[in-house]
Amino acid sequence: MSSNTLFLNQGINFVWFIFVALWPYFAATLVKLKC
Repeated sequence: MSSNTLFLNQGINFVWFIFVALWPYFAATLVKLKC
């Protein structure tokens, strides 16, 4: 059970890291679409 929770926690951290890393790219794309 504890290893399962640890794996889930690492997965959430990985997804969050990708989201934060790609946020500027998504923001720039949205600005280009609006202009």
